[in-house]
Amino acid sequence: MIKSILMRNIIRNYTIQLPKDHHSIYVKPKLSQFGHAIYNTFIISFITYIGLNVLWTHLESNDVKNSLELKSQNLESQIQNVVNLKNEELKANELKYNGHWYKKLKFW
Repeated sequence: MIKSILMRNIIRNYTIQLPKDHHSIYVKPKLSQFGHAIYNTFIISFITYIGLNVLWTHLESNDVKNSLELKSQNLESQIQNVVNLKNEELKANELKYNGHWYKKLKFW
């Protein structure tokens, strides 16, 4: 009995209103009656699209950032290797020309 009372009190809110009496002839709904449903569908799809686009852009930027950091570390290590090589060459030249003071003027 309680179940039947509860079932009678449930009101369904549909997006379109159809005739309530069952004796009338069924009328085909018009497109204008679906305006609210179409509007809700577009709003939900737009919000979903924007949300997924923001998420994808964030993940893509993290991936690009990681690849650029790796590339910069590789380039920095190459630069450091070249600097170390040149330092060794300069130290070797200093030892070679360390004998006389006028040989240091060879730079000019």
